[in-house]
Order: sequence, then C-alpha cells, then structure tokens
Amino acid sequence: CYSSGSHKSSINYAIRYKVHIFSRRAINRIYYTQSPSFSETFITSISKPASMKDIPFETVSTASYCFQKNRKEIVIPSHEVMKHVWVEAFESKPLPKVDFEKQMLIGIFYGERLTSGYGVQVSSITDEGERVVVRVKLTRPQAMAENRASQPYHVVRCPHTAKNVVFKYLS
Repeated sequence: CYSSGSHKSSINYAIRYKVHIFSRRAINRIYYTQSPSFSETFITSISKPASMKDIPFETVSTASYCFQKNRKEIVIPSHEVMKHVWVEAFESKPLPKVDFEKQMLIGIFYGERLTSGYGVQVSSITDEGERVVVRVKLTRPQAMAENRASQPYHVVRCPHTAKNVVFKYLS
C-alpha cells in the first residue's frame, strides 16, 4: 500500500487494514507486528534513509481561487521574483514578509479547474543530497462539486537552498 499522508494517518491505516506501508522511494517504512489474537497491531519501527533530511516549511497562502490559470511549480528565491509571481497570481493581495537571505518560497498552482473541490498541498520537503524534493498531493472533488471554476494553490516558506528543486506528485 502506498503511503502519501502523514506518519499518523499511515500508522492508522496500517492498524486498520493490517498492511505493510511503504513509499515508492523507500522514504518511510513502517513495519508492524500483530498480537496472537490478531486484534491489535503494534508498530515496531519507522525508518528513513540517513541521506534524507526533512526540511521544515510553513504555509504562506493556500486557497481554491487565484488568478493563475496555468499549472505551475515555482521556486521564489528573491523579492523581485516574488513581486512578479504575486502580482500575476494574486493581483492586489499583500506581499508576505520573507527574509530571502535565509528563506525562499515555493508555489504550487494546480491551474484552472472547471469545478470546485480540487486542491493542492505540499505534503513534505526533503533534502536528498544533490537535490531538494517537494512532494505535492493533488485532490479531486469527492462529491458533487459546484459548477464554477477554481484555481487551487499552495505557497510555502522554507529555508533557502541553492540545490535543484524537484517536484513529485502523490496520487
């Protein structure tokens, strides 16, 4: 079973369905042990390759509507780039405060969708040695959606890096 959520939801899934959870690239491996009665499941270990380090990040802005009609992944390393991206995507929304000597922004824009109910979320950012990997979760409407266009996005702030940034989409 593929784990695309948090450790807590992965563990809950493992307990509920009594399965071995792993990621496509061996990011997290959760091993479980069942009790003799098969009524309880215990997590025995959680591991991550030593070469991978989680990078902390925080949400700057996220919503279902903006002016960015195209699907884009944007690394924003400077104030000049931020001004350009912000005006294009948000027009008059105030610029966030970012210390670009220490931080940068990463923006994921899902593009225009014909209905509401779509979403985009940065689920993790990891330093994998030569590159930084941003894992992104895209969601689709689960029920009847409103018949109006949406342009979901998620912009996060994280420590500045000169490494190549790669985006991976989780399904």
